[in-house]
Amino acid sequence: MLFSALFSVAALLVAEASAYGAVTSYVIDGTTYPGYTGYSPASSPATIQRQWPDYNPTFTITDSKVMCNGGTSDALVANVTGGSAITAQWAQWTHQQGPIMVWLYKCLGDIKSCDRSGNIGSRLIKWAWLKEVECRPCVPGGVCKPTGVKVL
Repeated sequence: MLFSALFSVAALLVAEASAYGAVTSYVIDGTTYPGYTGYSPASSPATIQRQWPDYNPTFTITDSKVMCNGGTSDALVANVTGGSAITAQWAQWTHQQGPIMVWLYKCLGDIKSCDRSGNIGSRLIKWAWLKEVECRPCVPGGVCKPTGVKVL
């Protein structure tokens, strides 16, 4: 199956209250796409990643930022085919972590019209669960890193 439009990866940080981190790049079938490398508003180059409106943690699964960080689409698009290798890379992880869930969706129209509501006009965006990983136990005062995710 060919995903011929935008795919958006939403890192949903759920369990622990102070969980927050940032994907700083994506590698899709050997092509690297930048993520955001700073705080909001980003001074990074164009990216396939949705921008977050602030750098504050998400405390509950009912927070509107849980889906796509509550942000907006960017102009860069990545075409992804079924079976593609997708790697999200983190270069920072600021606080304690809970599990990480990664989702993607196919944008059915203009990239700027895709929003986190799950709809574009009357067309429903279909979300697909991609990956869930646990975090390794932290040592007291140490930095936790999620297992199964490449951390630079």
